Amino acid sequence: MKMLESETGGIVGRVADDVYNLVTSNSTLTVAIEQNNVAVQELYKETDAVATAINEMSASVQEVTSNTALMANTAGIATDEASKSRTVVQTAMDSIESLATEINSASGVIQQLEKDSDAINPVVDVIRSVAEQTNLLALLKLLEQASKAGGSRWLRMRCAHWLTVRTNRPLRSPK
Repeated sequence: MKMLESETGGIVGRVADDVYNLVTSNSTLTVAIEQNNVAVQELYKETDAVATAINEMSASVQEVTSNTALMANTAGIATDEASKSRTVVQTAMDSIESLATEINSASGVIQQLEKDSDAINPVVDVIRSVAEQTNLLALLKLLEQASKAGGSRWLRMRCAHWLTVRTNRPLRSPK
C-alpha cells in the first residue's frame, strides 16, 4: 500500500510538473500571439500608408502635367520681365557701391573702437587684481579667526589649500 501511495505521489508530482509546464508554454504562446497581432496591425497601418502615398503621387503627377503647360506660358512672360530686370540690377549695383563706401567708413569706426577697448583692458586687469586680493585677504582673515577660535583642523587645512592653489605658493600651516 505504501508503495502504491509512493507511486501515486510520484505520478501526481509529474502531472503537476507537466501542468505547470503546459501553463508556462500556454503563457508564452499567448504572448507570442499578442506580439504577432501587434505586428499584423502595424503591417495593416503601413499598407494603408503606402496606398495613401501612391494616391498622393498620382495626384502629384497630374499636377506636374498641368504645371508644365503653365510654365511654358510663364516662360514667355519671364523673357519680358528679364529685360525689365536689367534696370533693377543696375540700380542694385549702384546701391552696392554706396554700401561699400559706408562699410569702409564703418571700418574706421570699428578700428577706433578696438583702440579704445585696448585702452580699457589695463583698467579691467587692475580691477580683477584688486578683487582677487580682496578675496585672499578675506580668506586669510577667516583662517586667522579659525585658528584663534580653535576652529577645526579641516577648515584650516582647506583654507590653506585654497590659498596655496590661488597664490601658487605654499603657505605655512597655521598653528
